[in-house]
Amino acid sequence: MILVFGANSFIARNFVDHCEKNGIEYLGVGSTGNDTDIRNYRNTSYTSEDIGSLFSEYEFKKIYIFKSLVRRDILDSNEYKEVNVGILTNLIEAFKEQVVKEKFEIHHFSSAGRYSEKVKMNDHYLNSKKDQEDMLKNFNKSYKNKLFIHKLPNVIGPYDLNFSRITPFYLGSRLMEKDPSFETPLNEGRKFITINTLMDTLQETTYEDTYKEFEYSGDFDIDLAEYIDLLDQSFNYCIGGNKKNIESIENTKIRNHLNFVDWYIKNKKYVINKFNTWFNN
Repeated sequence: MILVFGANSFIARNFVDHCEKNGIEYLGVGSTGNDTDIRNYRNTSYTSEDIGSLFSEYEFKKIYIFKSLVRRDILDSNEYKEVNVGILTNLIEAFKEQVVKEKFEIHHFSSAGRYSEKVKMNDHYLNSKKDQEDMLKNFNKSYKNKLFIHKLPNVIGPYDLNFSRITPFYLGSRLMEKDPSFETPLNEGRKFITINTLMDTLQETTYEDTYKEFEYSGDFDIDLAEYIDLLDQSFNYCIGGNKKNIESIENTKIRNHLNFVDWYIKNKKYVINKFNTWFNN
């Protein structure tokens, strides 16, 4: 069985769908309640005792840590350290008791690989993510369990409701009929990887080493202005009811995005509710 931490978060929720489709047994855990209807879900306080109790009920072969418990849009720099690092400390304490009985794989997902060392020095969020990596590396050295760190570019797909990110902010704004204005310079280049590519890569990769870092190159590298135009065209195709003509669209970038953009339109009420909550806070 696979243990999935932060199961309601964007990438993890897609991973849960991947497990469902492929008949992979999993337990999703989180601290925010099961608001995305995950079949096998457990709410947790993330204490070492709480996590330890899960190991007494299940035999986990793989553990996936997807989410930082505090997002980038939280302004208190100390909270990044206290929560992101503090909760991982609790997880590792629970892991220590179990790994002496039986080894298991740990997969940790990070965006830190996208940023320069200069940015990391001045970004409390990224510093907390880097601290998480270092803690897991030390655990790997001490206990010789398998550890795989996945460093990701910008991931795009359904379930992403972090409206401080460009893709959900743009689509949420369009659904709300608001003008999606951006403070980020639109001439910046970004690397993007679709969630389907990420899920396929995770499934196809052989994990034989005791420790390895995976740096994902992404599906495409694009200026933000061009990417927003791509989102705009994809949204207009979907909102216009032209989904049935996907295969006839010559632009492969638009064609490959339609399924993911369509999720926001199909779940319009849910997305707008989340957008309003974020926008008014």
